[in-house]
Amino acid sequence: MPLPVVGITVGDPAGIGPEIAAKAAVDPRVTAVCAPRLYGPAAAEARARFAPGQLSGAAGHAAYDAIVAAVADAQAGRIDAIATAPVNKAAFALAGLPWKGHTDLLGHLTGAPRAVMFFHAERLKVALATVHIAIADVARALTPELLASTITITAAGDHFTFFRDGVRVGEFTDSTLTRGRIVLGVLQVASGATPPFEVLFKSVEILTPAGV
Repeated sequence: MPLPVVGITVGDPAGIGPEIAAKAAVDPRVTAVCAPRLYGPAAAEARARFAPGQLSGAAGHAAYDAIVAAVADAQAGRIDAIATAPVNKAAFALAGLPWKGHTDLLGHLTGAPRAVMFFHAERLKVALATVHIAIADVARALTPELLASTITITAAGDHFTFFRDGVRVGEFTDSTLTRGRIVLGVLQVASGATPPFEVLFKSVEILTPAGV
Protein backbone atom coordinates (compact mmCIF):
# COMPACT_ATOMS: atom_id res chain seq x y z
CA MET A 1 0.00 0.00 0.00
CA PRO A 2 1.55 3.34 -1.03
CA LEU A 3 2.31 5.89 1.64
CA PRO A 4 0.20 9.07 1.73
CA VAL A 5 1.79 12.04 -0.02
CA VAL A 6 2.11 15.02 2.31
CA GLY A 7 2.88 18.45 0.90
CA ILE A 8 5.16 20.53 3.12
CA THR A 9 5.03 24.26 2.48
CA VAL A 10 8.33 25.88 3.47
CA GLY A 11 6.85 29.07 4.91
CA ASP A 12 8.64 32.40 4.82
CA PRO A 13 11.94 31.85 2.94
CA ALA A 14 13.66 34.48 5.08
CA GLY A 15 12.86 32.50 8.23
CA ILE A 16 13.52 29.05 9.67
CA GLY A 17 10.78 27.31 7.70
CA PRO A 18 12.74 26.17 4.62
CA GLU A 19 15.51 24.61 6.71
CA ILE A 20 13.03 22.78 8.94
CA ALA A 21 10.94 21.62 5.98
CA ALA A 22 13.98 20.34 4.07
CA LYS A 23 15.23 18.38 7.11
CA ALA A 24 11.76 16.99 7.79
CA ALA A 25 11.44 15.78 4.20
CA VAL A 26 14.43 13.43 4.62
CA ASP A 27 13.95 12.47 8.25
CA PRO A 28 13.44 8.68 8.54
CA ARG A 29 10.64 9.21 11.08
CA VAL A 30 8.77 11.22 8.44
CA THR A 31 9.56 9.10 5.40
CA ALA A 32 8.48 5.97 7.30
CA VAL A 33 4.88 7.20 7.41
CA CYS A 34 4.49 9.44 4.35
CA ALA A 35 6.02 10.58 1.08
CA PRO A 36 6.94 14.28 1.62
CA ARG A 37 6.74 16.81 -1.19
CA LEU A 38 8.20 20.29 -0.67
CA TYR A 39 6.46 23.47 -1.87
CA GLY A 40 8.26 26.79 -2.07
CA PRO A 41 11.93 27.88 -2.13
CA ALA A 42 13.55 25.08 -0.12
CA ALA A 43 16.83 24.64 -2.00
CA ALA A 44 19.78 26.83 -1.02
CA GLU A 45 19.96 28.54 -4.41
CA ALA A 46 16.29 29.46 -4.27
CA ARG A 47 16.56 30.76 -0.70
CA ALA A 48 19.58 32.88 -1.62
CA ARG A 49 17.20 35.45 -3.13
CA PHE A 50 15.92 36.26 0.37
CA ALA A 51 18.02 37.87 3.12
CA PRO A 52 17.75 35.75 6.28
CA GLY A 53 15.70 37.43 8.99
CA GLN A 54 14.65 40.35 6.81
CA LEU A 55 11.04 41.22 6.17
CA SER A 56 10.04 41.62 2.56
CA GLY A 57 6.98 41.48 0.40
CA ALA A 58 8.80 39.10 -1.93
CA ALA A 59 9.28 36.59 0.91
CA GLY A 60 5.64 36.95 1.91
CA HIS A 61 4.48 36.30 -1.63
CA ALA A 62 6.78 33.29 -1.99
CA ALA A 63 5.23 31.77 1.14
CA TYR A 64 1.76 32.53 -0.23
CA ASP A 65 2.55 30.97 -3.62
CA ALA A 66 3.74 27.77 -1.93
CA ILE A 67 0.48 27.44 0.02
CA VAL A 68 -1.63 28.11 -3.07
CA ALA A 69 0.25 25.44 -5.04
CA ALA A 70 -0.08 22.87 -2.24
CA VAL A 71 -3.80 23.51 -1.82
CA ALA A 72 -4.34 23.18 -5.58
CA ASP A 73 -2.58 19.81 -5.58
CA ALA A 74 -4.57 18.65 -2.54
CA GLN A 75 -7.86 19.64 -4.16
CA ALA A 76 -6.85 17.81 -7.35
CA GLY A 77 -5.97 14.67 -5.38
CA ARG A 78 -2.27 14.82 -6.21
CA ILE A 79 -1.34 14.95 -2.50
CA ASP A 80 -3.20 13.66 0.54
CA ALA A 81 -2.45 16.30 3.16
CA ILE A 82 -0.58 19.54 3.81
CA ALA A 83 1.86 20.42 6.59
CA THR A 84 2.96 24.02 6.89
CA ALA A 85 6.09 25.78 8.10
CA PRO A 86 5.74 29.26 9.66
CA VAL A 87 4.72 32.27 7.63
CA ASN A 88 5.31 35.88 8.63
CA LYS A 89 2.18 37.99 8.97
CA ALA A 90 4.15 41.21 8.48
CA ALA A 91 5.64 39.85 5.24
CA PHE A 92 2.13 38.93 4.07
CA ALA A 93 1.08 42.53 4.71
CA LEU A 94 4.11 43.89 2.82
CA ALA A 95 3.09 41.69 -0.11
CA GLY A 96 -0.36 43.26 -0.07
CA LEU A 97 -2.03 40.03 1.03
CA PRO A 98 -5.13 40.46 3.22
CA TRP A 99 -4.79 37.22 5.18
CA LYS A 100 -3.16 37.13 8.61
CA GLY A 101 -2.01 33.54 8.50
CA HIS A 102 -2.64 29.99 7.36
CA THR A 103 -6.11 29.57 8.84
CA ASP A 104 -7.94 32.33 7.03
CA LEU A 105 -5.92 31.80 3.82
CA LEU A 106 -6.75 28.09 3.73
CA GLY A 107 -10.39 28.93 4.37
CA HIS A 108 -10.34 31.34 1.42
CA LEU A 109 -8.59 28.91 -0.93
CA THR A 110 -10.98 26.06 -0.12
CA GLY A 111 -14.13 28.18 -0.20
CA ALA A 112 -14.97 27.42 3.43
CA PRO A 113 -17.38 29.94 4.97
CA ARG A 114 -15.28 29.82 8.15
CA ALA A 115 -12.05 28.05 9.11
CA VAL A 116 -10.99 27.05 12.62
CA MET A 117 -7.43 26.69 13.93
CA PHE A 118 -7.12 23.33 15.64
CA PHE A 119 -4.37 21.66 17.68
CA HIS A 120 -4.42 17.87 17.96
CA ALA A 121 -2.67 15.45 20.30
CA GLU A 122 -3.63 11.98 21.48
CA ARG A 123 -5.03 13.21 24.78
CA LEU A 124 -5.71 16.85 24.02
CA LYS A 125 -7.56 18.61 21.21
CA VAL A 126 -7.87 22.39 21.19
CA ALA A 127 -9.92 24.55 18.83
CA LEU A 128 -9.39 28.31 18.91
CA ALA A 129 -12.45 30.53 18.82
CA THR A 130 -10.33 33.61 18.05
CA VAL A 131 -6.94 33.99 16.39
CA HIS A 132 -4.53 36.86 15.75
CA ILE A 133 -6.32 39.47 17.85
CA ALA A 134 -5.17 41.44 20.89
CA ILE A 135 -6.05 40.01 24.31
CA ALA A 136 -7.99 43.20 25.04
CA ASP A 137 -10.31 42.40 22.12
CA VAL A 138 -11.05 38.79 23.08
CA ALA A 139 -13.97 39.53 25.40
CA ARG A 140 -15.77 41.54 22.74
CA ALA A 141 -15.09 38.93 20.08
CA LEU A 142 -16.43 35.96 22.07
CA THR A 143 -20.13 35.58 21.38
CA PRO A 144 -22.47 32.59 21.80
CA GLU A 145 -22.76 32.41 18.01
CA LEU A 146 -18.99 32.34 17.53
CA LEU A 147 -18.49 29.63 20.16
CA ALA A 148 -21.35 27.51 18.81
CA SER A 149 -19.94 27.83 15.29
CA THR A 150 -16.45 26.86 16.46
CA ILE A 151 -17.71 23.76 18.26
CA THR A 152 -19.89 22.66 15.33
CA ILE A 153 -17.11 23.07 12.76
CA THR A 154 -14.54 21.38 14.97
CA ALA A 155 -16.78 18.44 15.76
CA ALA A 156 -17.74 17.68 12.18
CA GLY A 157 -16.31 14.33 11.20
CA ASP A 158 -14.24 13.95 14.35
CA HIS A 159 -14.51 12.28 17.71
CA PHE A 160 -13.73 14.02 20.99
CA THR A 161 -13.03 12.44 24.35
CA PHE A 162 -12.92 14.54 27.50
CA PHE A 163 -10.63 13.66 30.42
CA ARG A 164 -10.49 15.01 33.94
CA ASP A 165 -7.52 13.98 36.09
CA GLY A 166 -6.79 11.18 33.64
CA VAL A 167 -10.33 9.77 33.80
CA ARG A 168 -12.61 9.81 30.78
CA VAL A 169 -15.64 11.92 31.61
CA GLY A 170 -17.35 12.22 28.24
CA GLU A 171 -17.10 12.18 24.49
CA PHE A 172 -19.00 13.19 21.42
CA THR A 173 -18.90 13.06 17.65
CA ASP A 174 -20.74 15.22 15.16
CA SER A 175 -23.68 12.81 15.15
CA THR A 176 -24.04 13.00 18.93
CA LEU A 177 -24.23 16.78 19.03
CA THR A 178 -27.94 16.52 18.35
CA ARG A 179 -28.42 14.04 21.22
CA GLY A 180 -26.11 15.62 23.78
CA ARG A 181 -25.65 19.14 25.00
CA ILE A 182 -22.66 21.30 25.75
CA VAL A 183 -23.34 24.34 27.89
CA LEU A 184 -20.76 26.97 27.11
CA GLY A 185 -18.88 28.83 29.79
CA VAL A 186 -19.41 32.56 30.02
CA LEU A 187 -16.47 34.93 29.93
CA GLN A 188 -17.21 37.71 32.40
CA VAL A 189 -15.18 40.90 32.13
CA ALA A 190 -16.01 44.03 34.08
CA SER A 191 -16.55 47.17 32.04
CA GLY A 192 -13.27 48.96 31.49
CA ALA A 193 -11.20 46.06 32.81
CA THR A 194 -7.69 45.54 31.53
CA PRO A 195 -5.79 42.25 31.11
CA PRO A 196 -5.23 39.81 32.68
CA PHE A 197 -8.86 38.71 32.78
CA GLU A 198 -10.43 36.13 35.06
CA VAL A 199 -12.48 33.55 33.21
CA LEU A 200 -15.54 32.29 35.11
CA PHE A 201 -17.25 29.23 33.71
CA LYS A 202 -20.78 29.26 35.09
CA SER A 203 -21.59 25.78 33.85
CA VAL A 204 -19.93 23.21 31.69
CA GLU A 205 -21.90 20.05 31.05
CA ILE A 206 -20.72 17.06 29.06
CA LEU A 207 -23.25 14.37 28.26
CA THR A 208 -21.86 11.08 27.01
CA PRO A 209 -23.59 9.15 24.22
CA ALA A 210 -25.67 6.18 25.25
CA GLY A 211 -23.58 3.14 26.03
CA VAL A 212 -20.33 5.03 26.60
